Amino acid sequence: MSLDPETGRDVGTNAFPVSRLGIPVDVAAIRANKLVNPEDSVVSPMVFEIPKNKLESGLTRSDLMILNIIAANKWKRPIYFTAAYGELGFYQYLRKDGLSYRLVPIQGKYPQANWVLDQTMRSSPIGGTQIRDNNEPAMYKNLMEKYVFGGADKKGVYFDEENRRHLLNIRSVFSEAAGNMADNGKKDQALQLLDKVEKGINTTDLPYAMVSRFNSHNQTGLQYLEACYKSGKTDLAEKVRVIMRKDLEQQKKYYDYLKNSRPELYGGTLEGTEVLINEILLQALDALEKKYAPQTQVQTPAEGQNTIINTVKDSTTNSDTLKQ
Repeated sequence: MSLDPETGRDVGTNAFPVSRLGIPVDVAAIRANKLVNPEDSVVSPMVFEIPKNKLESGLTRSDLMILNIIAANKWKRPIYFTAAYGELGFYQYLRKDGLSYRLVPIQGKYPQANWVLDQTMRSSPIGGTQIRDNNEPAMYKNLMEKYVFGGADKKGVYFDEENRRHLLNIRSVFSEAAGNMADNGKKDQALQLLDKVEKGINTTDLPYAMVSRFNSHNQTGLQYLEACYKSGKTDLAEKVRVIMRKDLEQQKKYYDYLKNSRPELYGGTLEGTEVLINEILLQALDALEKKYAPQTQVQTPAEGQNTIINTVKDSTTNSDTLKQ
């Protein structure tokens, strides 16, 4: 026990004795209880290492509670997280069952390696996507049979930033599941997922592309775009692509204006965050077009006319475009 001299409360110790931890796993028991899928490769023990920076900054009491729950649970009850919790080092054992992440003692797969978007962004300052190992049977069942949309037929609804964040997470989960399932030869199921989220989220009120803090809205839009490409939903993909390019290029034009005409508003945080992220997303969009829609690439005079070919007519009155 370590007491705070001012409050007299137990504040715990200032150091954790180890960094590498192992949780015993009764493989036969968890298979019998169907806590993992038959094809899963179970690890025993489940070993992970607390990141050095976390140890240096100090574990909080909530961190210790999480570690204690994992150790004491003995895989009798499922442990879920609402986000890809990576602070304590066991993120590689988190797998999506839908809108949540389940802790499972398996050798996880890394589907993000199949995504051009992740490959392009991983080496950038903003890092890769949040695409994770998917429990495809459970994820498909949960999204298609249990998750229900409401109010998609009501237009003119205003969503503030916090509500947009949650809706974007839903769009992201559906697109991630669809893209991963398409990669694994389940394109029919992938198309069903995309059809459901298209009907469930009114794009008049939550467009594919939109200016947002850290361009998070458009990061989700690019993921959705690649999912459409992977699933073979080419008409929707082209629609989303045109909207994404228009919005990102409008943002670039605005930032270029500030740089040349209003330099006092350009530098500092704006240049180091929003401008940088917009450039990275434009590069990611270029990579997606090159991979999935080569007909959109600028041709050299030797190859043909120097134009970009679009199969969808652009329109400044499209409700899915950002009006500036």
